[in-house]
Amino acid sequence: MKKLYPVLALFIVFSLLLAGCQKSPEAAKDKLEEILARGTLIVSTDPAYPPQSELAEGGKRAENTKCASDQHTASELSGFDIDVSVAIAKKLGVEACFVTPAWDMIQSGSWSDRWDISVGSMTITPERMKVLYFSQPYYTTPAAFFVHTDNATLTQPADLSGKKVGACAGCTYDFFLAGTLQIPGETMNYVVKDVQFTGYETDLNALQ
Repeated sequence: MKKLYPVLALFIVFSLLLAGCQKSPEAAKDKLEEILARGTLIVSTDPAYPPQSELAEGGKRAENTKCASDQHTASELSGFDIDVSVAIAKKLGVEACFVTPAWDMIQSGSWSDRWDISVGSMTITPERMKVLYFSQPYYTTPAAFFVHTDNATLTQPADLSGKKVGACAGCTYDFFLAGTLQIPGETMNYVVKDVQFTGYETDLNALQ
């Protein structure tokens, strides 16, 4: 791991898309009433993004669960985002159930009422704010880049300019490397130029 990107703050948030993208109080009330009547809070999350969220090794489906057969129970996953989801559901007096759609579906707002909220690593950007409602961010984390242990030449972000770099496609790192990342209230310092970018489905895939 090399120097952190001090300019790149990754907001870990949960986002709430109300029915039909309506922002009216009635829509919010209807969604909450639906959740309470169902007895479950359906959460979208990533099944392979430790330590935030991942399928738990040896995890077993909870007995007497209200979760549908195509949904995971909290005991089948682990991670910080899972704990946050369970805490939110507990506050509402319902059970947290989890689905794992593709990242593109989550960030595009193409939810079609298949889940209620998304709890995961999502940076707040103006484009995403057009289709998603974000909570206040409850923590931020810096980012880092990794090189092979034999590499002694890439020691700071600017050294990546013109080099081959792999990261999650369509994610914060992709936008930062392309010089297009926008975060409300933040000024970006794009010190990396003209990288040869290779996109992967997840950051973990990029590291393999």
